[in-house]
Amino acid sequence: MIGPARTGNRGRHMFVERDPSHVRSVMGDDVEVHAATATDARLLRALGGRRGLLFRRTFIFRCPDQPSLAAPFVRLRDGGIAFATAPHGWPPGGIFEQLRDDGLLSGSFVEVCWTDEGVVVRDNPAPSEA
Repeated sequence: MIGPARTGNRGRHMFVERDPSHVRSVMGDDVEVHAATATDARLLRALGGRRGLLFRRTFIFRCPDQPSLAAPFVRLRDGGIAFATAPHGWPPGGIFEQLRDDGLLSGSFVEVCWTDEGVVVRDNPAPSEA
């Protein structure tokens, strides 16, 4: 950890030294997940992810439409995988929030974002938990 834990408007957050395992992108039918550790790589394989073609620690989950994203998102969240967020576009964390708003999944999740200060990991509580 490179900085102390802090509390903000989205819950508790902390700065970390390196990228955690996280859902990197959702593009077309593919959910791309980065495995930061060998343990998480084994978890992603066990959850049905297939290894990406270019990067050894990238795993792909096929989801043909938006409603089918809910099941793998819940399994990834329950496995301790974070969801990337960004100030623009529609990142995986934003998609998780939309699925939650649409009632397709529920609960909180951990999000990861990259700032000038470093890599930030924070809780994104469900509206009823905030």
